[in-house]
Amino acid sequence: MANDHDSLFFVIRKDEVWACWLDTKSPIKLGAASVVIAAMKELLSEHESAATDQTEAAIPARPQEEAERPIIERSTERHDVSVIGRLRTARGASTVTIHDLSKDGCQIYDELGLHSEGDRVTIRIGSIGPIGATVMWSGKKRLGVRFEYALHAYVVDHIRASMDIRS
Repeated sequence: MANDHDSLFFVIRKDEVWACWLDTKSPIKLGAASVVIAAMKELLSEHESAATDQTEAAIPARPQEEAERPIIERSTERHDVSVIGRLRTARGASTVTIHDLSKDGCQIYDELGLHSEGDRVTIRIGSIGPIGATVMWSGKKRLGVRFEYALHAYVVDHIRASMDIRS
């Protein structure tokens, strides 16, 4: 592969974070998950803060009639999928169907429908996960979540190609 960063993804196993590549490069253990994730959060926070400062003035004001609907910035491609997953919250776990997948989040159909905006959840999709996420909106039996860390494009492609139950 031309660019090592294109094939890089991270895996957490037994509370250790590993950097992995899709090509023949060997995985590298980065360290304890609590330490590595804290460092990544700090780095992402600094990066997001700098990006927000640059784009804040460019966001137009919303018309008054749209004020009730939550606005969620979507800067990544969304994929129409139907994937079975497992959602875990402080209230317990349930089997869910994942739709409208992007590298940053997804829409989830959950029969229980007991989620509120701001809830912290984890998602498992097959052998992928747990993926930390925050509920951005909820209504009836559907909720939208933003992943704590964006999924790598290869992971999204793998989910679409091999886990979509409509295929």
